[in-house]
Amino acid sequence: MVRRLVGLARWGLIALAVGGGGLVMWIIMSGDQPAARLTFALDSASSPDADRAIPLPADGFTLIAEVEIGNVQEACTPPTDLRCAWGLTFYAPDGTPVYTVTITGDGYFRLTPPLPDSTAFIHLKTAAPNQVQMTWAIGGRAELRLNREIAWQGVLPAAHTAQLTLNGGALRGVWVYSAPTR
Repeated sequence: MVRRLVGLARWGLIALAVGGGGLVMWIIMSGDQPAARLTFALDSASSPDADRAIPLPADGFTLIAEVEIGNVQEACTPPTDLRCAWGLTFYAPDGTPVYTVTITGDGYFRLTPPLPDSTAFIHLKTAAPNQVQMTWAIGGRAELRLNREIAWQGVLPAAHTAQLTLNGGALRGVWVYSAPTR
């Protein structure tokens, strides 16, 4: 009799756990989630056009760029060759640069003007693809992620466009998403 009660209690706990997990998933999936939409895309197939202006939404954005350094025809061999670098320059509506993100082949980055000196970042790879993610919200709150790890948070002025600069790198892609809307 006791054995049977223990077995029923065990099955009851399992059913409660599965039901609770299902309820949590249903709540998460049915919530009114904000939706970001893709507003710009540039991939390796269109890399000859990589130096064109990248339009940025005025109400906030997330820009993701991925470049591989050192895997190109040019004589660029990271980490010793300082020519191996790439970056994104963000421009105001009047065309003046407001801030620049630079990634070098030796695992350093700069975000000028807030971080003008090269800063080592353990999550940057040499001779491998690196990803930059810049998120900007109205009010100037910004976050820079390198290979999905937070490298910097702070306040930056609004940018109207961005431009990719490649020195010894091969473009994997650039994607811009608008700020999530409700």
